[in-house]
Parts: sequence; structure tokens; C-alpha cells
Amino acid sequence: MSLVVPEAHQQFQHILRLLNTNVDGKRKVMYALTEIKGVGRRYANLVCKKADVDLNKRAGELNSDELERIVTIIQNPTQFKIPTWFLNRQKISSTERIIRFCRTQLTRSSVKIWND
Repeated sequence: MSLVVPEAHQQFQHILRLLNTNVDGKRKVMYALTEIKGVGRRYANLVCKKADVDLNKRAGELNSDELERIVTIIQNPTQFKIPTWFLNRQKISSTERIIRFCRTQLTRSSVKIWND
């Protein structure tokens, strides 16, 4: 199946850079977001619905406003009323904070917390 881009979408991006990850612009938005470490299909589906993004769009067809909304929701899920049971790291024993880790948020300090 070939990808036909209408003339209205001349700004099609074949590769997007989201959260320090290269995302394939030819895939549908929900499946393209799963390339980001820490984002699965269910979480990507929920993020797209919260960001009011059409699930039938290709990732390369998204405009800058839609991309910004997606990144904001992935980085701050609790501010957008995503339930805490949906997050992948619900509690850290030392701080009792609720966190959703993505690849960009992992540093030596956060890895050290889990090893202690």
C-alpha cells in the first residue's frame, strides 16, 4: 500500500523528533507514538484522544500545535486527568510520588532511586 499525501499537506514530515526520539511520519499517530520509550499503544491512544488528534492521521501530517499538545500530555499526564493507575511507575518508595517515565526523563539519579 502506498502513501498518497494530498496537496493540502505539503508540509508532510517523514521523520519527526519527539522527546529525543525519531518517530516515523508515515505511520498513524497512535502507532508512531509507541516508538517513544515508555509509551505503549493504550497510552498513545489515550494521549491522542486527550489532545483531540484524529487517530486516522499520519504522524507526518500533524501540525506544530497538535505535536505540542501531545508532548505536553506525555510529559504531564496527571494534569490532564489521566488516572494514576494508568501510569507505569505509580509510587516511588522513598518519595511516594506518582510518575510516568519516558526515555527523556530517565537519568542516573532516577535509576539510582530504583536500585536502592
